Amino acid sequence: MKEIGQTYQESLLIALNQEFKFKMPCKREIKEEKFIYKNSKYLELLESKIKLGSNNHINYSRINRQSFSQVILINELEQYLFQLRYRIGCKDYILEFPGGAIDQNETPIKAAEREMREELGLKNINLIQIGSCYIDPMRSEFRGYFFKSNLFNSLKPFTAFVEGELEESYFFWMGKDQIKKYFSLLASSAIIGLYLI
Repeated sequence: MKEIGQTYQESLLIALNQEFKFKMPCKREIKEEKFIYKNSKYLELLESKIKLGSNNHINYSRINRQSFSQVILINELEQYLFQLRYRIGCKDYILEFPGGAIDQNETPIKAAEREMREELGLKNINLIQIGSCYIDPMRSEFRGYFFKSNLFNSLKPFTAFVEGELEESYFFWMGKDQIKKYFSLLASSAIIGLYLI
C-alpha cells in the first residue's frame, strides 16, 4: 500500500474499476472557495461552492490542516514504542506512535526524520514507508503517512517524558498482548499503523 503520489492513486482506481467493472461515481467540481476561519498553520475552515449540474450548486464546508507522519519503532522483543498524550481535541488521553505534522515544503519522510530527532534524539534512522491514507476524506485532504523502523541495539527499552508545544508525551514500549488490553486508548492513526505492518 505504498503511496507514490497522484499517479499511483489513479492507477489504483483504474485497477479497481477493471476488477469490479462498475461505473465511477461522479467527480464533483469545486467552483470557488472562501476562508471562513484560519488559525495559524494548524487549521483553516473553507466554504466551498460545489457544482451539481449546469445551474445547480451547493455549499460545502471543508477543513484544511497539515498532514502528518508517524513512525512505528519496533525493538528486538517485537514491542512497539507508543506515546501517551492528552489530546485537547478529544479531551482525553490517547496512545499514538511518535510523529507529528508535516511542515510546508517538507516531505513526509523528512517530517518523520525531524520528529524522531526532536522527540527521541534519533538521527540517521532507517525509515521504511509502509503506506498512507486519508484520515477524514469527507471534509479534508488531511493525510497520514506511516513509516517503520527496527531499532535493534539502537534504542533500549526506556521511559521518556517530553514536553511539547501543545502536549506532554510519555514514551514506553508495549507488546501485542498489552496493545490488545489497551486498545480503546489507541488513536485511529495508531490502529492504521498497526494494520499496515
